[in-house]
Amino acid sequence: MGVRLRVSDSDLLEDLLLFLERRGCPARQLGVDLIEAEVPHGIHVEQARMELDFYLCGWKALSGASIVEIGPRDCGTKCPAETPYA
Repeated sequence: MGVRLRVSDSDLLEDLLLFLERRGCPARQLGVDLIEAEVPHGIHVEQARMELDFYLCGWKALSGASIVEIGPRDCGTKCPAETPYA
């Protein structure tokens, strides 16, 4: 399962990509400030998602950037409105 994330500072996008890759979360750039990150392997989807949340909170604390979650990779036009990432 993948999630799309928008970064408030596009200059930090590469840093976030590397940060996630080092933690076993494959990620790829989709746009100037947009990435798609894969949820790390876990026993349950919920557990894997909590792990990704933990990584993103750590990166936010280190970088000072904010992240907005766009939604799941395959949500198409049914994505909810952009909401700040916790």
